[in-house]
Amino acid sequence: MSTFKCLVTGGAGFIGSHVVDAFLADGHDVIIIDDLSEGNMINIEHIADKVELEIGTVKDAAFIEELVEDVDVICHLAANASVSKSVHNPKLDFESNVIGTFNLLKAIMNTDVKKFIYASSAAVYGEPEKVPIKETDPLKPVSPYGASKVSGEHYVSVFNSTYGVKSVSLRIFNSIGERQPRYVIYDLLKKLMKNLCEYGETKELEVLGTGENIRDFIYVGDVARTFLECAKKSIVDGNIYNVGTGVGHSISSLAEEILKALNFTETTKIRYTGSSWQGDVSKLIADISKLQNDLNFEFTPFPEALQHEIDWFNKNIRDLTAF
Repeated sequence: MSTFKCLVTGGAGFIGSHVVDAFLADGHDVIIIDDLSEGNMINIEHIADKVELEIGTVKDAAFIEELVEDVDVICHLAANASVSKSVHNPKLDFESNVIGTFNLLKAIMNTDVKKFIYASSAAVYGEPEKVPIKETDPLKPVSPYGASKVSGEHYVSVFNSTYGVKSVSLRIFNSIGERQPRYVIYDLLKKLMKNLCEYGETKELEVLGTGENIRDFIYVGDVARTFLECAKKSIVDGNIYNVGTGVGHSISSLAEEILKALNFTETTKIRYTGSSWQGDVSKLIADISKLQNDLNFEFTPFPEALQHEIDWFNKNIRDLTAF
């Protein structure tokens, strides 16, 4: 395929909107499906005149069936993407993530869709036995969110082997960058700005847990590029890939990097709460040798990726009531 029409579910979300940007920049037509429960119109206002936007949910099978007939590629990112939310509302997580994925796969069984790219998650591994984690390592999710992503992967695999739906699943590790609406970096920046606004200084930064948890942070633009490359290459059909950098960073080092980037190191003390949220895991680092073998490109260095998110936050987060 030289140019094609791509349907991006969850295209108004954090990662989804970057996927849309990548496909548009490469000259392809894009349709976005989003119910705006997780996504935000602000994320796609810069390309509003370049895409077709359909407001609706992947949980609605009839709605989906009307939109997939003339599509070449589907990037499926629409989902509840919060571990903590899945713990508190597992039914919502199941309906959004499992039923939504099944509806899409069923809808494209007898169509000319050439590639189905599924956004899975590192949460499928749960607490890994060792790191870095290979795609062949055991899947032991510890949250409903992780379980829903495992289930989605299995449905994708079955529809690939049984019904011939050409597909690839991407186990995405911790994405960071512009438009990230929550998670650790955003939360730490909010706490710092709240202290600065209320007290005129940032003497303390509260961090959940002990700071010892380790994550593999990958720039969201690199994640989007992975979706694009998978759509363009035939060698990835039926495969599963870890999408990370292969480098782990502790939460304590992350907090220190944020203070350093903001020039708060000398004035701010980090205080760890000692406990985190239910469903959290201690260490996630991807083995990306399989991804690099098939889709070889350079990843954005962590300090640069972090700075992208800090710059975006400083430029766009102006509503102090959000703190």
